[in-house]
Amino acid sequence: MEGAAVRAAYTEILSQAHREKVGALIASEPRKSDDMGTIATVRRVFKYLREGRDVMSTATFTEAFSGVLSSGVGLIGLGLSYHLQSGVPDVVASICMASIVSGVSVFLLQKSGNALLGETLPRWRVKALIDKLEAHVAVVNVYDVKTELVGVDTVRFKAEVQFNPQAITERILQLNTAEEEPDPSGMDAHVAHAVLASQLQGIIPQLRRGFSEPSVGEDPAATWLFRNNNLFYEALAWELKDVERALRSELQDFKNVHIDLEPW
Repeated sequence: MEGAAVRAAYTEILSQAHREKVGALIASEPRKSDDMGTIATVRRVFKYLREGRDVMSTATFTEAFSGVLSSGVGLIGLGLSYHLQSGVPDVVASICMASIVSGVSVFLLQKSGNALLGETLPRWRVKALIDKLEAHVAVVNVYDVKTELVGVDTVRFKAEVQFNPQAITERILQLNTAEEEPDPSGMDAHVAHAVLASQLQGIIPQLRRGFSEPSVGEDPAATWLFRNNNLFYEALAWELKDVERALRSELQDFKNVHIDLEPW
């Protein structure tokens, strides 16, 4: 029974590791169809035991595995005691069995405590998220990155993002014909930039003419500046949504994703 439980938990851990991208950065490691006896797969399982989020699968595997291992140690101790006609091997085996159970208990207590109190994403995954952000055309740099795991299906990501104003303006002016992924909020980035570009075309002629013409009422320069700032603010908001969409695509294995991005 314990052996069947170990095998079932082993398979489930491999599935969870693939879903949570634990150990996926090893280029030479095949994915889910791996032979379960390979060293690479075993390493992936042990890495998931340390970094994985599914406490139930981890607890099932470690408890069943410790039961099988303790049974083997106990049988060896009994055999040696019978062969040597001495109780020492049996005592040593009992101590080893107790140590195995105690070690697994401490490990599971720490794992459960971290899941309840909250922990951070693994370093390799935080780095992958930062690289994804910095690859965005309008992002210059990313600062003060903070992550937190709450339970097994909720993650929080917070960071300060430095945007490139020139790149944002160029994206408004250029109506790219390249296809872009649709934005889950209902309007993709290409359509948003096209709308902003059409609005910008209405204020560029006034900038080219200058503000030397007499006017009544408000200062024309101030009016133009207000319109321009409003347009840039809307463009910045769309860039934030675009960056958030990229992050959510990298965190699809979480059920609940909370992202807090602040312009730097």
